Amino acid sequence: MNDKHVAGKPSPTPEQQLQSMLDAFDKANASGSVHPGEDLKAVLDSTPGLKANVLDAIEKKQLDRIEALNVNGALGVYMGDSRTIQISPSQLHIARTDPEMLNSVRFTLGHEVKHAADRAQIMTSDASLEKGVNALAGSGGKVHDYTSVIKQFNETSRSLETHAELTGYNVVVAQVLKDNPKATLRDVYNTSPSDMDPYIQKGGTPANPTYTPRPGITLDGLKMAETKENLAAVNTYFYEARGYPQQNVSQLLDYAGQAEAHYHPGKGAPQIEVDLKALGVSKGQVSTSATYVDTSAKPRLGVPAAAPDGLSGNRLYDDAAQGLGRTQTGAALDGMAFRQTAAAMAAQAQQDGLRRIDSVHEGRDGRLFSVQGQPGAPDALRSHVESAQASRQPLEQSAQALQSPQAPPPQVQSREQEVQQHAPLMR
Repeated sequence: MNDKHVAGKPSPTPEQQLQSMLDAFDKANASGSVHPGEDLKAVLDSTPGLKANVLDAIEKKQLDRIEALNVNGALGVYMGDSRTIQISPSQLHIARTDPEMLNSVRFTLGHEVKHAADRAQIMTSDASLEKGVNALAGSGGKVHDYTSVIKQFNETSRSLETHAELTGYNVVVAQVLKDNPKATLRDVYNTSPSDMDPYIQKGGTPANPTYTPRPGITLDGLKMAETKENLAAVNTYFYEARGYPQQNVSQLLDYAGQAEAHYHPGKGAPQIEVDLKALGVSKGQVSTSATYVDTSAKPRLGVPAAAPDGLSGNRLYDDAAQGLGRTQTGAALDGMAFRQTAAAMAAQAQQDGLRRIDSVHEGRDGRLFSVQGQPGAPDALRSHVESAQASRQPLEQSAQALQSPQAPPPQVQSREQEVQQHAPLMR
């Protein structure tokens, strides 16, 4: 009887589900006079358009939970895998009495609820990324180029973020017009200048300010339609300006590095390559623990000219030239400076006990590192030269050093010390 009664019990409405989510959010994060569930309910009740979007996401099973986000300066985030929106309890509390913070919260929630509406696309993109990285990392070959995989994810991210940001803008504008049908662009700007300034330009004088849409943005009744031109402008003023491409490339290179280490434990992992220019970022904007080669500059496919006298057929010289040709430093060198640098690298590598050079990496202080084995592995061998000095070292001096008997490999302990000493420069 009880089972039949439960089975026949009507499902809770989206409104009831929302209240349960708010109650759970409040219970988990209430402290003293701060009740984030009540604060969020006040925001939603005062913003009917936003609340309607939240209820729609709940009804479509795109939103199941609300949690606290305790990151300085962050307002909210949506996580598609758990169907969760995280939001800052402290800023919700401030929004109770601060109109500007209230509108900032409205903007952010509008943005994040749009992500919830786009959950299917987010999950498809994440699955495609995981499949692409694992397929590439698990394949053979000496070089794995992640440019295409990263670019596909970044372009999907660009579309999702620009549409979400535009939605956040329109949520606030809709509320402004509800409160005051005769509102002007000045009223929209003043709701939350920090959120609106990227899209509305304030000019004129303090006594007589003017307010106009930023170049590329066209407004219709103060709202921003999802036109190609408006989305392109939001991409510039939000997605690019906030550094999303740099963040994505950095994080995905970390992901690729972890996948390569998983599929190729120990030495001999394929070289990670990526064309940063094609991804719209520069090397200085990327922060990653992965060791990779930027192929933006056209690589030198082999030695740029015949090997100098005394170096023809020398394995270390050929390896150094190949590796150097894939670096930005190498791409900037003329023929003679390139050969002198490669020869100096080879001579130093031999002196340091290397028998081959599997990869070449640029340090932050002008050094060039030659690596035998997998970078970062305890048994990897490393050698380095100062690039400026190496480019001036006479070929004859390097050739003579390379013709001398090769030094025995250093002991494992000293190799580990070398790894620890130089690792930070290669990150």
